[in-house]
Amino acid sequence: MSHDFLVVLEHYDQFLAGLWNTVWLAGVTLVLASIAGCAVATLMLSPQKSISTLVSLLVDGMRCVPFLLLAYLVYYGLPGLGLPAC
Repeated sequence: MSHDFLVVLEHYDQFLAGLWNTVWLAGVTLVLASIAGCAVATLMLSPQKSISTLVSLLVDGMRCVPFLLLAYLVYYGLPGLGLPAC
């Protein structure tokens, strides 16, 4: 392991850019996930039994799928459909 901290200081601008990208992406994801969560919760509380049952089944189905499998499908599946993964 290298203990040369000067390498880090030489590239501080890249580290700050990466930090900013991480904070920005986390903020955008937080907002979008909150909106999506509110929409799904509203559908689950729908007075129409068919809508609430369908959404509940979809949510339970998504809980059963491991996240890494979804990441794999997005990374390799979307380009196969002609869509960009990132």
